[in-house]
Amino acid sequence: MTLVNLDESTGEIAPVYVEATPAEQVAQFTEWAEVLMGVVESRKLYIDPRRTGKKYLMVEAWELIGAFARLRAEPESVEPRRGDDGNILGYDAKVVLVDIETGEKRGGGAFALCGMDESVVQGQKTNGAKHNACMSMAQTRATSKAFRLNFSYVVALGGYEPTPAEEMVNLKEETEEEAEFWCDIHRTKMFWSDSMKDNNFPPSHKDADGNWCQGKIEE
Repeated sequence: MTLVNLDESTGEIAPVYVEATPAEQVAQFTEWAEVLMGVVESRKLYIDPRRTGKKYLMVEAWELIGAFARLRAEPESVEPRRGDDGNILGYDAKVVLVDIETGEKRGGGAFALCGMDESVVQGQKTNGAKHNACMSMAQTRATSKAFRLNFSYVVALGGYEPTPAEEMVNLKEETEEEAEFWCDIHRTKMFWSDSMKDNNFPPSHKDADGNWCQGKIEE
């Protein structure tokens, strides 16, 4: 918190920085959470992929939390991740948080990846659009992650899940009953393409780390 000190000899007013007590901090964060809830609910800035009441905030909601703290996200780098053959497998993005007024960097930032095989990319029609979508999602995920690393407690106070919406493996509102193949480990659907069938590869899906999961724990 910031107070002021009056120098009686000069008449000048100087700021005096006083560390807030834990109770004052909780009160401030609770106020942030209440404001956040009002905006998130009115603008639907969340997803509930399983229709269970668990709400995951979209990047716009995380940016709002940053605004409370006078911080904004700034991309530092977006680099291609290449396979052994040189082909681009996806993009890695790094985002840092900076002071809105001074531009001073705050904290170490956050990294995030988006793969070229993800649905947000495959839905694009041209090669250029695919790469743009991949870079954009990597940056979006890094932005949400950077704010989450610093302000997940505000989200928890508001009653939301601390995992950003963009980090969820499956964003479609599809239930276990609707999915033809289902993974009980990660609570998401699996798919079985023609090429997977031709190569005797079972129904599978990729987890958050990009590893193939067949819906069972290997012994």
